[in-house]
Amino acid sequence: MSKSKTYDFRPNDYVVYPAHGVGKVVSIEEQEIAGTRLELFVISFEKDKMTLRVPTHKATEVGMRSLSSPDTVSRAMFTLRGKARVKRAMWSRRAQEYEQKINSGDLISIAEVVRDLHRTDEQREQSYSERQLYEAALERLCDPAAAVSAHYLIDEDGTVIRLVAEEKRAWHAGRSSWRGITDVNSASIGIELVNPGHEFGYRPFPEAQMEALIPLLAGREKRGFMSTLRSSGCSSVSASSASSTRPSRLRSTQG
Repeated sequence: MSKSKTYDFRPNDYVVYPAHGVGKVVSIEEQEIAGTRLELFVISFEKDKMTLRVPTHKATEVGMRSLSSPDTVSRAMFTLRGKARVKRAMWSRRAQEYEQKINSGDLISIAEVVRDLHRTDEQREQSYSERQLYEAALERLCDPAAAVSAHYLIDEDGTVIRLVAEEKRAWHAGRSSWRGITDVNSASIGIELVNPGHEFGYRPFPEAQMEALIPLLAGREKRGFMSTLRSSGCSSVSASSASSTRPSRLRSTQG
């Protein structure tokens, strides 16, 4: 294996592989297969206890890619906040399309599945197959290694959706620092509030949304997060930290 050769991915990089989700490139090795020497990415999927070897020259062709950028994460969160777009087609065909979106590894496509299959208490219950696909998409979307941008999402009607468990690290602050804390994501909880935002027509947050937010903040203080970071918005972090790579958003609260 040539030491001077450059690769799209390097050891210790996290990547998304279609159908398997997020894995870690452990190494790049050379093997002889059927008389041909191939260079292979060795990828570990910790959750599934699986190791996959992918020819380096085929990685992009099979859909292997880097983790989503902060901008893509923001777009996925905006997709989650939209209204469900359910096609008038037979369920078998829609289920196949949903499965393809989940297996694609594309964050926005997966967010579309979660958006379309989510049900509130007032709506009819999901069928068994709908629930299976919804949970699969939500699990893929909420994988901490996939850099989901918040622990909680609060809809305008006050519905609270947990995206990442509090004890796990999300990616709500991008690469940023705050008052001496160099890894804001590890020291804080990210809460996204549904709102069109600056780009799509910012509007006041509804009372129901604020009523759902207050208990989350109060509970977080009891669990010790307030003493570490206090509360701040994305705008505050971005304005105060030259290292922040996530664009300012008035709709988010972090702490």
